[in-house]
Amino acid sequence: MSEEKENIKLHIDLLSDGTGETALAVLKAVLVQYDHRQVTIRRHRNIRAREQIESIIKKTSEEESINPILVYTVVLSETRHIIQELCKKYKIRGVDLLQDLLSVLDTSLNNQPKEAGILRSVNDDYFKRIEAMEYSLRHDDGQFPEHLDLADIILVGVSRTSKTPLSIFLSYKGWKVANIPLVYNLAPPDNLFKADQKRIVALTINPEYLFKIRKNRLEKFGCDPGGDYADKRQVYREVDETQKLFQKYRWPVLNVTERALEETAGEIIRIVSSRKKLPVKIL
Repeated sequence: MSEEKENIKLHIDLLSDGTGETALAVLKAVLVQYDHRQVTIRRHRNIRAREQIESIIKKTSEEESINPILVYTVVLSETRHIIQELCKKYKIRGVDLLQDLLSVLDTSLNNQPKEAGILRSVNDDYFKRIEAMEYSLRHDDGQFPEHLDLADIILVGVSRTSKTPLSIFLSYKGWKVANIPLVYNLAPPDNLFKADQKRIVALTINPEYLFKIRKNRLEKFGCDPGGDYADKRQVYREVDETQKLFQKYRWPVLNVTERALEETAGEIIRIVSSRKKLPVKIL
């Protein structure tokens, strides 16, 4: 390969009306095949207005790069048309990761494009789900407790009570979920007690089962089994102390021992919806 080709600098802009995770995952999978190219990837998230799109495309066209590319995933057809129009205007190659698939599905399923109102409804639901997922990922494992007042659901429990998997699962259904780990001899954040207590659901687990989970986890990763994390007596103490805390604040308690994630998530939704008198979202 010539020196000139080895030094190719390629700028790829990822544009999405959501998080851009789909486009990024596809692009990374493809770029594995091109080890000799120098590629700069810039992700632009939550881009929906024409002014935003034109600003990105114009900037890309003005940069000194070889064949700049815009890769995009958007829901609304009108947004795709705007991108295509501006790519043509600024002579930028645009790659729509969804359009070909949508066209094939429309043909295969004999479907006509949805009415604009229906598209907006689907789009609103999509953005709400993305917003919930972003919130839940950002507020996993006790992060940013000052934002607990924005959560739809707050999960509390000791380590390995499925707080994170439940948070992610529920967020995919459109619920903003924060989870707070309860650590022995360490007070929970003050914001937990200032938040709406009707949004809190406590998770517990059989201590013997929890001990086995933690012990197996340490063995799996080749960690030293010493310490309190997988000490049987400490595990029992942790579970006992959290039960006292749950009773003190009258938080509803769910036992997650050998329980399916979907079942637990459904029960959490029913509890919170009932306490807050909200409509139950069907999983």
